[in-house]
Amino acid sequence: MKTSRRLLLGTFVTLLVAPVVLVAYSRISGDGYLSELPPPERTSSAELAALRDFTSINVRGDFNLEVVSAPDYAVDYTPLPQGRGFFRASVADGTLTIEGYGNRTEFGTATVRVALPELSEMDAESLPALTVQNFDSESLTLRAFNVGDVSITNNRIGALQMQTQVRSIAFRGNTIGSSDVRTVGTQITSD
Repeated sequence: MKTSRRLLLGTFVTLLVAPVVLVAYSRISGDGYLSELPPPERTSSAELAALRDFTSINVRGDFNLEVVSAPDYAVDYTPLPQGRGFFRASVADGTLTIEGYGNRTEFGTATVRVALPELSEMDAESLPALTVQNFDSESLTLRAFNVGDVSITNNRIGALQMQTQVRSIAFRGNTIGSSDVRTVGTQITSD
């Protein structure tokens, strides 16, 4: 019985002392257990400015996304303070692909704004909020899963196809010829 108590006490003391020793070692050596992490990977502003010639967007991340119609292409990333968040964007075969994680805290969320002349298709996943506005398109296919709030605003769309699993969709000021909207657990509002 005394041996098991000593063993338990020794284990307890070791668990209490080990973190103190690791912190002390890290501070003395300058590069140990608690050295600073490298900055997160991000596509540079110059690389973002060069992204063009896409009509489709594939996006996955934990940032708010605004997609707007404009005569010129633009991809802007507004990160959280303190250099937080991973963000990568590239274009291949007419599709803009965006990924980003670590871009949301309880106090704020990073924002990505994409401007393009024509949007034909979008796949979105894990976004807190998504806005699509001011497009004049013959057709638009939108798939959104695990997205918080979706706002479809001031668009003229001949044929809209939507497949979503989102918290809410707000249609505001749109002219839509025909639509096929399939949702799961979604609150839909329109005006």
